[in-house]
Amino acid sequence: MAPFDIAAAPQTIDLNRKRKRNLILVAGMLALMIFALGGLLVFLNFEQGTPAGIPSVPPAPTVPMPPITPLTPPGPPLPPTPLPGIETPTKIDQSLIYPGSRQTMSSTEEGGTNVLTLHSEDAASKVAKWYAAKLKVTKNVSFVGQTILEAGDIVVVIMGGEGGAEILITQGGKNSKK
Repeated sequence: MAPFDIAAAPQTIDLNRKRKRNLILVAGMLALMIFALGGLLVFLNFEQGTPAGIPSVPPAPTVPMPPITPLTPPGPPLPPTPLPGIETPTKIDQSLIYPGSRQTMSSTEEGGTNVLTLHSEDAASKVAKWYAAKLKVTKNVSFVGQTILEAGDIVVVIMGGEGGAEILITQGGKNSKK
């Protein structure tokens, strides 16, 4: 019987090892499932707003939004208003004011020369063409970004820049041609 017991002993050890290994696998899978189920419960509770075991805080009161009123399209732009205290001298012809420009300075110099400074958003070349068509130009001098037009006792200087054109109009004076 001794030889038979020795042969049966390795089979018993092998069966015990397989049982032990299967038991560890089942216990591990059971622990993994319990852990996953607990994670799922925590995740679902967080999605509802409060984690498990933490008392819920009442939500902040919601403030009703005022009704949305439809926007009306803006009307036509208002004409530019001159700066306070600056008026066009009556001796400079109103037809010499470039359309859409705004006055930046106005004065009457000694000797009766009227000076008016305007600013336009248009390019200096466009402004110069408008004045050349408007006046009976006797002298026209142009150089880099500047144009000087002379028509009788009226001199128009147009200077270009990034923000548009500056227009200087002088009329009259003791040296004026009559």
